[in-house]
Amino acid sequence: MIVTIDGPAGAGKSSAAKALARRLGFRFLDTGAMYRAVALAALQRDHDWSRPEALVALTREIKLELDDDRVFLNGADVSESIRDIAVTTATHYAADNPGVREILVELQRTIAGSQNVVSEGRDQGTVVFPDAPCKIFLTATPQERARRRLEELTSRGEQVTFEEILSQQEIRDHRDSTRPCGPLKQAEDAIEVLTDGLSADEVVDRLEKLVRAHLTPNPFFHVPTPALETCLVRFVARHRPDGGGPGVRHPRARQGTHSKIWRRPGPFKPPEPPGSGDHRHLFQRTIELCGP
Repeated sequence: MIVTIDGPAGAGKSSAAKALARRLGFRFLDTGAMYRAVALAALQRDHDWSRPEALVALTREIKLELDDDRVFLNGADVSESIRDIAVTTATHYAADNPGVREILVELQRTIAGSQNVVSEGRDQGTVVFPDAPCKIFLTATPQERARRRLEELTSRGEQVTFEEILSQQEIRDHRDSTRPCGPLKQAEDAIEVLTDGLSADEVVDRLEKLVRAHLTPNPFFHVPTPALETCLVRFVARHRPDGGGPGVRHPRARQGTHSKIWRRPGPFKPPEPPGSGDHRHLFQRTIELCGP
């Protein structure tokens, strides 16, 4: 299952997504860190930002690895370096580059594969994983986001004012939302979560509740349990060779067609709706249909 968390800068996506992934036992995918790593690699090589094609070539050359919340660039742990102001300021060159985005989007899909993943970024629910079953748009007011960013930078020893952060944030919001490729946009089927006034734990609690509401209670198929039981009844009926035991062939069933349906004598009483994770009724139903 893929859970996408999109939203503007400073909304607390990374910390919330990381904590959510740990609670669920999912993999955490910080896509914003990937663009930051590309920007850092370019800064290390004194890249000329007026040459976007060279940045694409650089993106193909470097080796990016993500291990939970750690980011490795060509084997070196750059998890802290990519959060510097200089990198933050330059990241838009990577994020706005269609060629770079194409490479990183493909990498993000490859990393996710068939795993259970919480993926956070700007375009996860709209571009990277448009078919994700659970999409969340995490946001907060501009003032709240700037306050959080100020606390983060101050804790790292960086000297910056609230006004400077708010101004940079407004510029970044406009750039992110008007980007020609992969712009910041809430997916039509995403659930918006406003985090103002919520503690970090309260945000994660709310997100976990949303995700678990999308989790199917059946561990084998992503279909509702009643639908699964209907399929089970028909499958056993069609493949039971002797036609005996607890099932009887319906008089109007035609031999050799899909209309051969078995019904139990008397009125059929479906089992009570199961609790979360409780599938004992399905196994009992299988035993009843198949016999000893």
